Amino acid sequence: MSGLGRLIGVLTAAAGLLAATSALAAPCPVQPKAAEVAGLWRTLTPIRPLDIQGEAQAICFRQAFVAALAPDLGPRVGYKVGMFSAAARKAFGIERPRFGELYAKMILPEGQVAPAAFGVGGVWESDLLLVVGDDSLNEATTREEAYRALRGFKPFIELTSRNYADGFKPGADQIAALDVGARLGVAGREYPLAQTPEGMAALENLSIDAIVKDANGERIEQAVARETLGDLLDIALFARDAVRAEGGRLRPGDVVSVGVFTPAHAPAPGQVVTVRYHLLARPVDVSVEFR
Repeated sequence: MSGLGRLIGVLTAAAGLLAATSALAAPCPVQPKAAEVAGLWRTLTPIRPLDIQGEAQAICFRQAFVAALAPDLGPRVGYKVGMFSAAARKAFGIERPRFGELYAKMILPEGQVAPAAFGVGGVWESDLLLVVGDDSLNEATTREEAYRALRGFKPFIELTSRNYADGFKPGADQIAALDVGARLGVAGREYPLAQTPEGMAALENLSIDAIVKDANGERIEQAVARETLGDLLDIALFARDAVRAEGGRLRPGDVVSVGVFTPAHAPAPGQVVTVRYHLLARPVDVSVEFR
């Protein structure tokens, strides 16, 4: 995609966010079901379809839902962007991606074993966390400025929950209302992003390998980020705009989950998943074993 095309895409997404959140200029109405749904989420109980009509209602429900969960999840540490790729937006029939929040206890350090039944309809996804380094990201007007405001990345395997009962195919707003499926994830250590043109080009051209080992042997799926997901700096700018549209700001140390590079898969007990990132001079990995 050309630079002009990327800019038009980001501006269109930003304009859509402002329209979607205009209803939030006044306080959101009380969401009486949010605490009940949060209780179902805690106990891994399938959730029935919500009475959500439109993105603004989904945003209001998400805010109440995560507020009900916050005592269990610890402080907010970042955000996630879902349905960003052109293919995902086409599949869901939406013009804009959707947006959620990440909390401290959602992110497990590498080396822990994760339950295969971690969520309702859970899947693992090859993902990445961008780490905000500077408050200037909130005012960045170019991709170069956005890159300079990032300090690093963390390898990340997200463990996403479908949440809803079998037989119901949730739309984008039903998914967004339940925090875009955020549940758990396994993160590696932080690696710095070189603040050079070459460093920025490496992030733009990131490729990954998803390596799955189980009783059937080993298989590898590969992806180039900009081909299967989109431009990672555009995703960071979308997250920035989404946070600002809700009255917040990205803070140094916040992380942004960019989305899935390769197809999502349901885990199985005994399976070991490794995601390898070709970004630095040497590849870096993150792994999770399911029990």
